[in-house]
Amino acid sequence: MMPTVADAPQTRHLYLTYALLTFCYCFTAFYRISASVVMPALALEIGMSGALTGFISSLFFYAYAAAQPLGGAFNDRFGPGKVVSAGISIAAAGALCFSLSSSPVLFALGRFLMGLGMGPMLSGSLVFIGKSAMRYRYTLYAGIILTFGNMGAVVSVYPLGASIDLWGRRSVFIGLAVVNLVLAAALMLSARNTPFFHGSSSPPRIRRGMRQAARYILSTPQLSRMLIPWVLIMGSIMALQGLWAVSWFQAAYSITFLTAQGYASFISIGIMVGHFAGGFILPTASHRRFMIIASTSVYAVLFLLFWTSMALTLPVILTASLGFFLGTMVGISFDHMIAGTNDVSPAGKKGSVFGVMNIFPFIGAILFQWLTGVGISTFPDGVLSAQAFQAVFAWVTAVVFLGALLLFKLPQFFDQEQTQLSRQ
Repeated sequence: MMPTVADAPQTRHLYLTYALLTFCYCFTAFYRISASVVMPALALEIGMSGALTGFISSLFFYAYAAAQPLGGAFNDRFGPGKVVSAGISIAAAGALCFSLSSSPVLFALGRFLMGLGMGPMLSGSLVFIGKSAMRYRYTLYAGIILTFGNMGAVVSVYPLGASIDLWGRRSVFIGLAVVNLVLAAALMLSARNTPFFHGSSSPPRIRRGMRQAARYILSTPQLSRMLIPWVLIMGSIMALQGLWAVSWFQAAYSITFLTAQGYASFISIGIMVGHFAGGFILPTASHRRFMIIASTSVYAVLFLLFWTSMALTLPVILTASLGFFLGTMVGISFDHMIAGTNDVSPAGKKGSVFGVMNIFPFIGAILFQWLTGVGISTFPDGVLSAQAFQAVFAWVTAVVFLGALLLFKLPQFFDQEQTQLSRQ
């Protein structure tokens, strides 16, 4: 149950730490999606090809994916307060690289450090919920973190573009680095007053914990059968929302880059709404399979409609609205995939299991950002060609349908913790 009035000081620190973890996670979505605004402009500024632009953007996901199993195991062992604070400090170094750089090498280093630093953010937040009294409403509190966390994705499109136009890239990214460091200090101070600041009292060693988590995933049908669909779904939305949406709107509708940022942000707003709604719609483990299959199937249909609207240059507000609902469905789907991972993960290993699971969707992001960049580069006009986007996202749409179909093989979910308690 939740803390009582007698526990008021502890309760204040519980919710303050939760809020700070949520704010830290905002920067995961912010840095991840900011490439759709920053990278195409940098490509034009210093003459990078579409393939190089896609590769540099995908370095965030290389680092982020590599950090997932370590981040999950570290959060279990040392506690989210310490690990998340260290991570966001590393991301601050990446932001400084973007503020000072004028070469592809430093931009690549900046993206890599951002991804590395953001690696433990989500698993840290979920471990915090799972170890606190918030665990009794896990889907709700996880959905809230994902909702407000994805405000970073909204801010990273139109507001980021307007800020860079007003103050310049250097000033904006220096400011972001300062905010990151202030957050790291505040989180350390607040988390010290929570009872699980020092992590698990008897965790497995890091390497052994990661191996155990990997074996558990492969032996658990609910998790192993989500792996490939999660790769395909995350890859598709990260290729669209995370890199090319702004440029595609601009090319298809012959509008300004700033206006295209506004329409592209509908996708991010939809994801935020979907994450919030997903915390309330049939949140129990008994409905998990239905919610994952239904939301992902609707996402596939909406992806096809979005592609068709772009290809036919239907009214731009219609296309943007389809993008909003597309984002909503993927937000709901990810809520329930994450909650499903928690449902069937054993107590004390939830961070490690989620960390290993979360490698796979970001492998999808790496592959799709790189492959779409390569595909677009084969066209004479590169990123400025609407025909290039239509051709490349035709196969992305087909892959989305494949991911939705594979999810029909999912078995029912169950609450591992409740199952263990009922056996005692």
